[in-house]
Amino acid sequence: MRQKSFRNGQNIDVHAATDRSLLYGDGVFTTIAINNQKPLLLDEHINRLYRDAKKIAIPSVSKDIILKRLTDALEQWFESSSSDNAIARITISRSSGGRGYQCLDAEPVYWINLSPWPTHIEPLREEGVSLRMCSQLLSNNPSLAGIKHCNRLEQVLARDEWRDETIHEGLMADMDGNIIEGTMSNFFIVKEGVISTPELSHSGVDGIMRNTVINAAKLQNLDIKIRTISKSDILSADAIFISNSIIEIWPVNRFDGNQYSKLAIITDLQSKLRSMIHG
Repeated sequence: MRQKSFRNGQNIDVHAATDRSLLYGDGVFTTIAINNQKPLLLDEHINRLYRDAKKIAIPSVSKDIILKRLTDALEQWFESSSSDNAIARITISRSSGGRGYQCLDAEPVYWINLSPWPTHIEPLREEGVSLRMCSQLLSNNPSLAGIKHCNRLEQVLARDEWRDETIHEGLMADMDGNIIEGTMSNFFIVKEGVISTPELSHSGVDGIMRNTVINAAKLQNLDIKIRTISKSDILSADAIFISNSIIEIWPVNRFDGNQYSKLAIITDLQSKLRSMIHG
């Protein structure tokens, strides 16, 4: 007898309900900013998506097909949208169908999800944001470190720790107490003109914008280091900022009661990023 799937008691498509990215987090994804109907840093996102899929042994899906379907999806979206901006998420799942952890003869599937552009993004690039420290820890797992895989339960639990709308992001530590990333961002500190960001050999996501920031800093001949960062390093920093592909750079005004200023080095990086990303 074939499988059947039910959602809230209603019979639904078995392929969607048995997708391994849903059942086990067995997939990878990337989130892309769409500006003026154009996907930003598209090559970097697609290359990272396939690199991550290869790391966890998900068979290849044709890049040409995914890019064509993304183009088609965006054309349909903007036909009825009042805005030229949006967010696209592309997910590659190992397979649909069957049960159990082992997956033989996997036939990977991909998903494209489009969402409206959030209106609060741009003002916070100038105004800055407030951070808190999360109690939820990140697991140390070198085989998954850096990968943007679909199991985001640690981040979900961390983000559920606060309801205060004046706090925009929470930082997360690993099992050794090293600060690794935000729930949805990478972070950087500035101390005496040196920019530092955590090394991600044991946990964390190697973000597209993180690497773009690193490249932008190098192009400006800024001193940037990838190293272990403690909470005390953050508290003694001259400035902090966070990044991801949607927000680009948000300067941090406050972290756990400490106040920070938006230094010129951050403003310069924001300008350099804009020229690199938007042309």
